[in-house]
Amino acid sequence: GEEGEEGEEGEEGEEGEGEEEEEESEKSEDDGSSAEDLNVDEDGRIAVGGSLDYSTRCFDQALQLAPHETALLLKQCQTVFTARSAGGEEYSAGTTFWVGADSTPSTMLERLAMRIFESHTGAALFDRSRSGAEWWTQCIHPEDDIGFHWDRDYDLEADQGILIHPHLATVTYLCDVGAPTLVLDRVSPLTRDESACGPISSVQAAQPRVGRHLAFDGRLLHGSPSELAVPAAPDGAKVGKRCTFLVNVWLNHVPWGAEPLPASVARDISGGDVPAWLSVEAAPPLMLPAGVVSARSRELSWDFGDPKERMRITLPWPEEPYEDREASASAVARGRAAGGGRGRGRGRGSAALRPTFVSVTFGEGCSAQLQRIGGKRRRGQ
Repeated sequence: GEEGEEGEEGEEGEEGEGEEEEEESEKSEDDGSSAEDLNVDEDGRIAVGGSLDYSTRCFDQALQLAPHETALLLKQCQTVFTARSAGGEEYSAGTTFWVGADSTPSTMLERLAMRIFESHTGAALFDRSRSGAEWWTQCIHPEDDIGFHWDRDYDLEADQGILIHPHLATVTYLCDVGAPTLVLDRVSPLTRDESACGPISSVQAAQPRVGRHLAFDGRLLHGSPSELAVPAAPDGAKVGKRCTFLVNVWLNHVPWGAEPLPASVARDISGGDVPAWLSVEAAPPLMLPAGVVSARSRELSWDFGDPKERMRITLPWPEEPYEDREASASAVARGRAAGGGRGRGRGRGSAALRPTFVSVTFGEGCSAQLQRIGGKRRRGQ
């Protein structure tokens, strides 16, 4: 079951024995002895062998799409997004879906999820029966936010107060519009009674580009604030949705709430071959050092979290065009090379081309930080 419970016992046997087993089972759950035995390494991750690259990386044109493939993929992602937003008899609203590493995917989206899983885990050693890809889709208006959050096993957190995260989180973009994905270097703690607050030393920002793939440490705070979105088209022009395919890589742990794609949804997205997935080199980000940020920036802030624990991110975000000449030239060159549109530049009489993948570093003593602004810290159970 979703909370790690064993299946029901058979109906054979004496009634008294069944009642005794049920009482023992309830006692076991109450005292926590039925909890999963988690093997966590010194970095707070589920332990695995071999190696994984946890750095934040951006792969341009990793997903090769012909026009008809783009249309089919967008249609299927929208179908899944609509279904998970509404919920149904077989699943709840907002759920994510699971495809195990030892299973046979039945739909194009499941096969794509496993293709992404395999592309990142080739050098890792793990138990395939307890590993796989958690996946879902987002198809939203380009001016909408994806609130800041940590990806984690939320059912395990609710039951035991332990914060276990995927080894890797990934975003594959099927659009050229909307807000960038920001990945902050704030690692989630392991338990709910530890604080996640502290300074933010760097942020990586990836703009949506069709076929682009972003991968990063699954323990990191991330989101897509619409305030940083590049205007997609002139006023009045028709704009498509910000559509993304999201896959979390889990090794040696299946999230407690993990469920396969319901058959009713799978039937609606049957058909289609997996688009070509290329082993391309990661694109280096445009590096914006602390000097560039401090020379010309505006302070931004975003609030997130539940009412019991409201958090605030504060960042001095670099304005455009960048004061550093070399960084500015690189930004323009990278924007042209990637086919980037014009950003919301300020100064010097023209808008600068916004680079599509940026790494921003904040110096000591700056205002970049994550802090608690309301509610009480929740205690572990």
